[in-house]
Amino acid sequence: MEILAHTLKKARQAKGLSQAQLAARAGTGQGHISRMERGEKGASSDTLRAVARELDITLARLLGEEPEQQRGISEPDASYSTTNPANAILASPHAPAGLKQLAEDATLIAALNIQPMEWESLTSIRLPPGVDKQGYLQLLVTLRAIIR
Repeated sequence: MEILAHTLKKARQAKGLSQAQLAARAGTGQGHISRMERGEKGASSDTLRAVARELDITLARLLGEEPEQQRGISEPDASYSTTNPANAILASPHAPAGLKQLAEDATLIAALNIQPMEWESLTSIRLPPGVDKQGYLQLLVTLRAIIR
């Protein structure tokens, strides 16, 4: 429950939602969200799925079953969306300019067939400011070489 509490609060705050807003969207009460964030109360699987959906994170990540760090890769911005990663990157005020340039190039995205897990990796690796679209393309190629 401690992992759920920590992840829930962190993801909710990253999305800029109040407990009441998240509760309304997920179909539960603000008090329930508050108790979940304090680790005092669990939730039904339906409620957990609804909360994860509203926070645009996987249920596994919400429950702490996906590691927050792998090979120097930190947890992605909670604004990352599994449904349309490129649009989520474009909408995020925290996404680096070079990554946004890549997300804007629909033709290149289609040609490279960038997968959701690859977007997640690209959003979670913190690069120095000023890395451009080419830098993110090089990172993508490197990630593919490591993973495959």
